[in-house]
Amino acid sequence: MKPITRTTVVDQVIKKFMSAIKGGNWKPGEKIPGEIELAQTLEVSRTSIREALRVLSYFKVIISKPGFGTVLAPNALRLINNTELVLLLSEDQEMEELWEVRFFLEPQIAYWATIRATNEDIRSLDDTLRDAKSLEQLEMKTVEEKLDISSAFHRKLAEICRNQLLVRILDTFHHEIDRHRMEWESQWLPEVLDRSLLEHNEILKYIRKKEPEKAREMMFKHMLQGITVFEKAPRDLFSEEETVEGLEMPEKYRVLK
Repeated sequence: MKPITRTTVVDQVIKKFMSAIKGGNWKPGEKIPGEIELAQTLEVSRTSIREALRVLSYFKVIISKPGFGTVLAPNALRLINNTELVLLLSEDQEMEELWEVRFFLEPQIAYWATIRATNEDIRSLDDTLRDAKSLEQLEMKTVEEKLDISSAFHRKLAEICRNQLLVRILDTFHHEIDRHRMEWESQWLPEVLDRSLLEHNEILKYIRKKEPEKAREMMFKHMLQGITVFEKAPRDLFSEEETVEGLEMPEKYRVLK
């Protein structure tokens, strides 16, 4: 059994607040109780209350009115739906679950990014991959550096979509992946990870050529490789010179293409 941490308490406080809002205890435009009163009511520290309120403020569920105090936003209920999604994604997740959700999202992100990318966006993507354009370059980098490049590329694609919720979701995925990194890194042979990283250049090629369907297709293949390798223990798969291209797509993903 895990001990209760301050983060756990804050999460619980946030859920209490959102339950109060959905239950009508706090109404749009109404001033919410102060930190001391909330801390006494929930029997937690003022620090936990303050951190929980900071989260709701970040998502604009509560807003500050100068000279009046903190009030519930007029569109708080709608905002809570998005907030709950992000908070759900912030909880401990199995790596397979993270891969599966990314598998659905990332190809469409690549499609939108291709349509919406400006010349400046494309230059930024190219700059992100400047040290990951060949196997020779990648061989000089640590696994951590390689994964940082990958995360930066995928985040930039989400930013190009001009959708802040997508960026938050992707940030949450990468935060969770970072927490699992040591375990996850051991799943990859260096040459397999390097080949996967080079695929980012193929995706960028189609974005530069303004071919959204091909960018989405390439991202689909890129994510499929990742999830297939992850599920099938690549260190065993590749011990006999088996290639990624030779892997059979898991049955549950065949209908998604």
